Amino acid sequence: MHTDPVAAAPGRVPGFADKPTLTGERVLLRPFVDDDLPALYAALADPEVIRLTGSIGVSHDEEQLRQWYGTSNAQTDRLDLAVVDRATGACVGEVVLNQWTTHRGHSQR
Repeated sequence: MHTDPVAAAPGRVPGFADKPTLTGERVLLRPFVDDDLPALYAALADPEVIRLTGSIGVSHDEEQLRQWYGTSNAQTDRLDLAVVDRATGACVGEVVLNQWTTHRGHSQR
């Protein structure tokens, strides 16, 4: 008998509980660490980032960001990873997978 893992664990996307580290030629994708916060705070305050992410009118204070990123590695319904420049070791942004659906036929709707 086949059991659908999504149905068995509502709100949990299979594989999102595990936070991988992925190494590319120029960047590293990895779970967040506290040292990433200054770069993420600066990015989220940048007008161009605000415009491109649709975050107009959304304010982020440092404590809110600290709380959010402090829990992101524990989220099981999404995958949030820091984008790190391999040449400098600096966090330069983030990549997020969320609203992920594993239901068959979902993409045809």
